[in-house]
Amino acid sequence: MTGNPPSARALVLAGLVCGLSLAGAPGIVRAQAQTTATQAAAGAGDRRFTFDIPAQPLDMALELFSTVSGRSALFSSALVAGRTASPVSGQYTALEALRRLVDGTGLAVETASTSGVSTFVLVPAARDAPRTPSDEPDSAVRFADYDALVQTEVWQAICADTRTSATRYRALLRFRVAPDGRVVDVRVLSETSETPMARTLVDTLSRVRVSQPPLPDMPQPFAMLILPASRGGPACRTGARAS
Repeated sequence: MTGNPPSARALVLAGLVCGLSLAGAPGIVRAQAQTTATQAAAGAGDRRFTFDIPAQPLDMALELFSTVSGRSALFSSALVAGRTASPVSGQYTALEALRRLVDGTGLAVETASTSGVSTFVLVPAARDAPRTPSDEPDSAVRFADYDALVQTEVWQAICADTRTSATRYRALLRFRVAPDGRVVDVRVLSETSETPMARTLVDTLSRVRVSQPPLPDMPQPFAMLILPASRGGPACRTGARAS
């Protein structure tokens, strides 16, 4: 049994990562998700880790990076496909290592601070041309429609619940979609389970039933990063809320 954090598909609702979406709309990315305890343990930004990651496909290198550092990274499946990581060998902080890893790939590292927990986000570098749909791997294309469906219906549920519709909070959520479409195994990674808003979000998402079942081979769990509307995240429309 390894200590690798599970890979997860993620829905990102944030202005900071709007490079992964259009005009600040919700975007679909993958994530290396982990527990709040693991993130908290890695919270010291100056902690150094010993890395020995050879040049290899970027998605594989990111898994190794996460295993060594215990830090999460959000990234688009299509964005990392076909890119090769630079080798990283020696002692570095997590941020230093990740920047070296993506050096020369056309990607840059941003950080999102969620309830005091810092999460890395990979975005296109300023001069890097965005990928076109034809550049995306087959799996990304096949899953794109369902990603969008989950994104839309979970967001609608958040907006329909008056307890969660005023998006003044930050939250990093993880959940699965059962074969019958029910959202299950909801966890709040960015806040403790004792936080009232965290418990409310778990309750809200646990009531969601996605209108279509997931594809049998779709990677799970999903993750959703929500940032406040005041920080560039999308705001719920009044008409979308329950009366």
